[in-house]
Amino acid sequence: MTVLSAVQKQAKQTPDQLALHTCEQDLSYRQLYQQVVQLGGQLQRLQAPVIGLLADNSQQWVVTDLACRHAVVGLLPIPTFFSSQQIQHTVLSAGLSYILTDDPYRLLNTPVICACKLSQNRSQLTLLQCQTPNTKPADTPTGTSKITFTSGSTGRPKGVCLDNTQQDLVAQALVDAIGLHAPRHLCLLPMSTLLENLAGIYAPLLAGGTIITPTLTELGYQGSSLASLPQLLSTISRYQPQSMILIPQLLLALVAATAQGWQVPESLQFIAVGGGKVAPALLHQARTLGLPVFEGYGLSECASVVSLNTASAQQAGSIGKPLAGREVTIVDGE
Repeated sequence: MTVLSAVQKQAKQTPDQLALHTCEQDLSYRQLYQQVVQLGGQLQRLQAPVIGLLADNSQQWVVTDLACRHAVVGLLPIPTFFSSQQIQHTVLSAGLSYILTDDPYRLLNTPVICACKLSQNRSQLTLLQCQTPNTKPADTPTGTSKITFTSGSTGRPKGVCLDNTQQDLVAQALVDAIGLHAPRHLCLLPMSTLLENLAGIYAPLLAGGTIITPTLTELGYQGSSLASLPQLLSTISRYQPQSMILIPQLLLALVAATAQGWQVPESLQFIAVGGGKVAPALLHQARTLGLPVFEGYGLSECASVVSLNTASAQQAGSIGKPLAGREVTIVDGE
C-alpha cells in the first residue's frame, strides 16, 4: 500500500482519527486528505515536473509532500539551513521553476533564483517562480518523485533521485520491523531530512498513527544546530510521544539530561538513532537510563534506512538486521 492510499483509506474508515497534531492545530485523516487533494489540484495546474519546498517543520510540510504525490509532481525538499549559495546551486542543478516556502522574503533576496511572488495558496505557503534563464528541468530517471540533496556542508550539494515505490517499500518495512500500531511520532529532525521524511512521516501514516509537528524553533533549533536543550526537553515532555528519531549528537544530549534528572516520558517505546556511528557505551548508558534506543544505518541512495536494530532483534555495536526487501553483500569484511 502506498502512503497516499493509506491516508485515503484512513480518511474513509476512521475520518476523525488524528493524523497531525500540534498545540495550536489538529488535522484529522479526513481533513488531511481533503487538503492534500485541494493542493494537489493546484500543483497539477502548474505543469511543473518538480517543485521545491523550503519550509520549517509543520503540518503544511506534510500536506505539500502528499499533495505532490497526488498531483504526480516531483518534490525537492530544501533544508532551511541551506545558505543562499547552496539554494542557488540546488535550484539551478534541478532546473526548478517553482518553490513553495514559508519564508518568501528570504528567497526573494536570493540572487537570480526567486524573483517573482505568484500567489498565496491553500497550503498557507507562498508560491515563488524561479528565474533560471536557459535552464531546463533536470534530466531525472523515469518515475522520479523526490530529489533529496546531501552533502549540505558544501556549496554544491548533490541530489539523489528516488521514486515512490522505493520510499513506500522502506516506510512499510519500518512499520513491520518496529511493530508499533498507530504510533504517536514526534518529529525532532528537519522534515527535509530523508530519514525523518520516510521514517517519521510516511511510516506513521502507513501505520495509522499521529505525527506531532512542532516547528524547529519550538524544538530549540537555530539553523541546523540545537540552541536550547531545555526547550527540546520541554517539548518532548509536553507531547509524550511513543517514537522519535535522533542523530548521535541529540542522543548524547538526551543521555546527559537524563543522567542529570530529566524524566524520560513513560510513553516512549522506540527511539531510532541514525546519521552516524554511535558508541556502544553510549547506547548502553541510554538504555540503562530508560531511553529505548535502537541504532540503524542508511544511505540516501537506498531511500534512507537500510538496516535497524529492533526490540525483537538487536545486538550491541551493530547496525541491526537489513529491512525486508534489502539485499546486503559483505565484501572484504565490510
